Amino acid sequence: MGIYNTILIIVVIIVLIWGFIKWMSRPLRHRVKNLDELERFLQGLIIQGAEGSILIVKDKKTKMFVQFVKLGKKNRAMLHFGFPDAPWSRRYFQEVEDAFKIRNIQYSINQTGEDVVTKFLDIDIVKIDKAVKIAKIAFNAMHIPPSGHFQAYYEGDLDEDYLKELKQEFHRARKKKKGKTFIFVFPSPLSVSVI
Repeated sequence: MGIYNTILIIVVIIVLIWGFIKWMSRPLRHRVKNLDELERFLQGLIIQGAEGSILIVKDKKTKMFVQFVKLGKKNRAMLHFGFPDAPWSRRYFQEVEDAFKIRNIQYSINQTGEDVVTKFLDIDIVKIDKAVKIAKIAFNAMHIPPSGHFQAYYEGDLDEDYLKELKQEFHRARKKKKGKTFIFVFPSPLSVSVI
């Protein structure tokens, strides 16, 4: 019986460690009470995210979401908004397109050649305040008020220059505290703390 108990304990420990690692690697989800709060998350994407990183803003009740992708480097970065014609969004696609058309916001429709997500409504954005406005328009077209209960989370890697800045900040803080500084880099991108 002793060997079986030992094997069982080892298996349980391995499963617990695996579960903890999976749980820690999921993206951190931030509460957003009002879409005006998006500005700081979009700035975080521009400053911290590598090219191709994504900010997803999801309405908690309906699970509808919008997404922004970072294009370019920090100093010359821009945001790309893409709204899919997918099964979950298909009934709102035309309303979202009409909302942008009425407000004279330039957009393009790009076919994907796929069966499930057939096309995207795409907008390239240079200014963060315009990105917030676009998110508000899209959610409004989906009949979701701007003061709902949203979640914002990032997917993608951290920018290499930002990581270098963090490393320098860590070494400066470490010198000040004589080696008693800890850095916590959570598996989720764009969530780093220096203590």
